[in-house]
Amino acid sequence: MLAILEETGLAPRFLELELTETILMHASDSLDRHLERLSRHGVRISLDDFGRAYSSLEYLRRFPLNKLKIDQAFVRNVGSNRRDAAILSAVISLAGTLHLDVIAEGVGPENQVEFLLSEGCREGQGFFFARPLSPEAIAALLAEGSDRIQPPSPPKD
Repeated sequence: MLAILEETGLAPRFLELELTETILMHASDSLDRHLERLSRHGVRISLDDFGRAYSSLEYLRRFPLNKLKIDQAFVRNVGSNRRDAAILSAVISLAGTLHLDVIAEGVGPENQVEFLLSEGCREGQGFFFARPLSPEAIAALLAEGSDRIQPPSPPKD
């Protein structure tokens, strides 16, 4: 991977490698070493779908992560399920303490956005922000310099 970065001239900080919990569950020492090497060179490592499989705090300790992507299952019921809200709040807090970026997946209604912002989660993906777009539609938005896809402003204190 580092050879490809060198060949293309892409700065490593612009590459983010997303790994699922399932992959990390079966990780070998070899994968550990590769991830450490990539991280030392500036490649960002994200843990995707956190909470979906067999979530283990070991992943947060063992791997050189930069970002934690919280599975939509915990975001979906945040307005109606106190346990999900408590877990989501705790995961966001823990990630912050570990200096990990957090992104909430599957963000839909505005109440979810409000909750996430109030808990310190500043990144999200989901229908609240935009419906899935074709590559052509994304290219058109980028070409016109559109600011159509913008997250809401954080609440004012």
